[in-house]
Amino acid sequence: MRIVTAAGVALALAALCTCAQTPAQTVPAEKADLVRGSGCVRSGVEAGCLVVTATQDKKDYNLFFSGAKPAAGTAISFEGTLHQGPTFCMQGTPVRVTTWSHVDTSCAAGR
Repeated sequence: MRIVTAAGVALALAALCTCAQTPAQTVPAEKADLVRGSGCVRSGVEAGCLVVTATQDKKDYNLFFSGAKPAAGTAISFEGTLHQGPTFCMQGTPVRVTTWSHVDTSCAAGR
């Protein structure tokens, strides 16, 4: 049989509190994974989500914009960083777009 003392409980609680207050580590912006691509913007399966299949690597990217964003059916070139954390958009690799511009290319339906 093991006897737990008040001092032992206090020590365990102190250790728990210390761990709970440790700040989460974040990756500095300059070291975050940079993503570049271009392609045609299309609406995602979930409402409000925008997806691009990059012409370079044929990967789907789920793009998050702050400020102005392109309309579905627009060809763009974009640059951003990988989004950290959960999203409600379930298609493609999530990317926080830092810059984007229109590209003079026609986007055919279904592309």
